[in-house]
Amino acid sequence: MSRLQGKVALVTASSQGLGRACAEMLAREGARVVINGRRPDELAKTAQEIRQVMALRDADVHTMAGDVSNPDDVTRLIKATITKFGQLDILINNGGGPPPGKFVDLDEAAWQQALDSTLWPVVRLIRQCLPHLRAANERYLTASPPQTVQKTSLVWCSGLHQVEARPRHTIESRPPV
Repeated sequence: MSRLQGKVALVTASSQGLGRACAEMLAREGARVVINGRRPDELAKTAQEIRQVMALRDADVHTMAGDVSNPDDVTRLIKATITKFGQLDILINNGGGPPPGKFVDLDEAAWQQALDSTLWPVVRLIRQCLPHLRAANERYLTASPPQTVQKTSLVWCSGLHQVEARPRHTIESRPPV
């Protein structure tokens, strides 16, 4: 039996890139995976491709469209995951980064947009998922990509990870060698 068999994972921004790679890895390890993104058509395509790659393992991949920068979508995403599976064991906070540019060139509106799209989604997801993660026998929590956390929310997320979640396991992403 795989080490993640029976676990439920929620992976945000997972129709492509790092989020998709995380979803594939979790499915390969036996987790039931909910993938999320803003484009339903891309999510459906990604879910089908993951299922095809994992056909011999009967990958259990579900889609939930939504924008995690929208608080209502975050609530809907978590409720749908819990309704479908009755548990949540793994949260992968994935998403874009702040707008490109030098510190001195970004106006207050750009900084606000960076906080709204990178910090607040992570905070909302962790806060709403935390009761479910605590109820799980094992809990996994990660925030990625690292540059997003480092640029806009390192202080807050570090405190949440260390004080609130105390994950027993972390999932690291490494480039292929």
